[in-house]
Amino acid sequence: MHALRDPGVWSAIVALLALVLSQLPPVAELVKRRALKLVIPDQVGLNHYMGSTQVDCYVSIHNVGGRALTVARLECLIISADGPGWRLPGESYYARQTQGNSGQWPLRFPLEWMALKPGEHWSEGVHFAKPFSLEDEEKVVELGSRIRNNINAKLNARRDAGLPPRVEEADDALVNEARQFFESHFKLSKGNFQLLFAALSENDELLALRGFNFTLFESSVRTLRSATDDYKFGAGVYFPNADQYKVLTARLHPQADDEAAKAYKKYGTA
Repeated sequence: MHALRDPGVWSAIVALLALVLSQLPPVAELVKRRALKLVIPDQVGLNHYMGSTQVDCYVSIHNVGGRALTVARLECLIISADGPGWRLPGESYYARQTQGNSGQWPLRFPLEWMALKPGEHWSEGVHFAKPFSLEDEEKVVELGSRIRNNINAKLNARRDAGLPPRVEEADDALVNEARQFFESHFKLSKGNFQLLFAALSENDELLALRGFNFTLFESSVRTLRSATDDYKFGAGVYFPNADQYKVLTARLHPQADDEAAKAYKKYGTA
């Protein structure tokens, strides 16, 4: 107790406390809340690659809180009226410059972590797609190669015979094989769906969520299925299908936040 009466002891304690406090963020920073806002337009592009559903959407992420946040990944969930649907990871984002050659896949960059300070935002056109399994990816690559080689062989044969060039089609057997692959992966049908967009941290903590409803009509499904008509030319198999009439624009209707949170809790964490 005598030591506590020594001014030197108290000076040392105060100095130690000052040192500890100096290593901590200001109190105002400690009490600031974290808040992230996702802004999604009322329309998204809905298509598929060989039957596997894909979503293209402009995504804007705003840090509206008082602390820095890092978004490690984005994902969207398509939930059918019958229950679980598809989880589509944010795979990449589109380059802002346009491609001059319609026969090339659009230029995209890998989606990386987004570190946002308070007041900052990130806005890009994001491509959401579920990767094929290794087995299915091998099938797609091998099938695309066979269809390309088959068409090129017919083009070369006409050239060697001195005949004028024309559009050639792959053999029926190859086209049917591509269509069978499509049928085994295409899951969309007429009906009502939920579409959830989520931003997550490195530890899969949910940072922001937006939910929407949309409807697919019979004509919508026919539009998506019609892409298989061009498999005979190789379009949509080994080079992109440039026919924009075979890409669906889905109109979104916002959900209440609690409804979206309930759906994500049920299906997003599965």
